Amino acid sequence: IEKSRLEKEETEYKLQQYIKEREEETRLLEKNAGLAEEVKVRSKFDLEQGRILEEYRKERNRNKETTAENHNAAKIIGTTSKQQPKMPNESESVAPPNFERQSSKKLKDDNKEAVRR
Repeated sequence: IEKSRLEKEETEYKLQQYIKEREEETRLLEKNAGLAEEVKVRSKFDLEQGRILEEYRKERNRNKETTAENHNAAKIIGTTSKQQPKMPNESESVAPPNFERQSSKKLKDDNKEAVRR
């Protein structure tokens, strides 16, 4: 009877160990599947980012080439982008800086003259 009980306990222990090992194995497989999915998503993201970066580099190179062509054309014409005439901004007046003050003063003088008459 004692021997049979010991064998039963040993069998139960082995069965519990087997169940624990299978649970751990299942947990690791699920974790790996999750990691595999994450790697798949990251790879897709990295591929997309790589494509975007490549398009950006191509566009930047095209812009550099265009700038170089424009600069070469400017050299042929005899000007460079730094030497091109500056166009006045809307905020900048084309008139001399003291023009408005002179005009205002002249108007005031004319008004005083008219009042005196």
